[in-house]
Amino acid sequence: MSSVMMATIGQLMRSGQRDEEYMSRLNEELNQLIQYWFGVRHWVQWRHHLPQLSQLIYYLMTTLSGLQTLGEEYVNIVQIDGNKIAVPKLLKRFVTIIGQIYCPFLISTIVSKISDYIQNNDIVSNTYNRQQLLKYLPIVEESCQLIQRVHTILFYLTGSYYYLSKRVTNIRYISPNIGVTAGTDSSHTIYKIVGYLTLSQLLVSLLLKYQSYKNSSINPSDKSSDETDNNCKTTSSDCQSREPLLNVSHRCSLCLEKRDQTTATTCGHLFCWKCITEWLQLKNECPLCRQPLEPSRIVLLNNYY
Repeated sequence: MSSVMMATIGQLMRSGQRDEEYMSRLNEELNQLIQYWFGVRHWVQWRHHLPQLSQLIYYLMTTLSGLQTLGEEYVNIVQIDGNKIAVPKLLKRFVTIIGQIYCPFLISTIVSKISDYIQNNDIVSNTYNRQQLLKYLPIVEESCQLIQRVHTILFYLTGSYYYLSKRVTNIRYISPNIGVTAGTDSSHTIYKIVGYLTLSQLLVSLLLKYQSYKNSSINPSDKSSDETDNNCKTTSSDCQSREPLLNVSHRCSLCLEKRDQTTATTCGHLFCWKCITEWLQLKNECPLCRQPLEPSRIVLLNNYY
């Protein structure tokens, strides 16, 4: 394997960045097509799934078809199956693509759905236990983020496997360029320094989280909150009567939910901050009246309900 000209860390990074640029352009075009064909209402419902669909289309047309991606072609690198100088099998390429595109999205979605289900259903009768479940549920998502950060550190230190899914399936790259070898990548030393700095930052953040968890575990405030919740439970009718009803005027016209971080446009319409900023990334106009609107002209209304 030492005689094989392995792709350098610089080539892997440039290839990945170029692929991400093309997928971003494809995502923008797909968003515009969905709005044109199905309307804004359906685009709002599907917009969170469109980035994954764009990536899937991109890799179906390149990797799964047995071709180089545009990023791989740009730096002239080729996928190989581990230590074998052979193109990875179709099943391995498919598993790699699905893992790269959908694993982070599915984990985040599942955690969010479970959290909403616990909050909206009485599957846990004890309020304190419900709060504890909701408190520790994000640990799953944080653990996945930790694995991704460790992978990034290993990439900087070793110079291989730009994507975590390729590390799992052992898909590597070689460079047919004459005279390009892993040993001639002079920038690898700089990336190693970045890797050690990232590792130090990770260790410090883990230490701070541990200290925070240790302090919160001995804080007796949880008991008082439990007592308050129990008191509220005994007079549930009173507690429910205090909850304001969601008026139609409080809904966002894009997501049709209660506005989160109410934001006003120059034409006087109100939206969620996230909804209107996502919209303005595609079109610089108001979604309702189509008046021209620049992202710098929207105003976040603090303390507005």
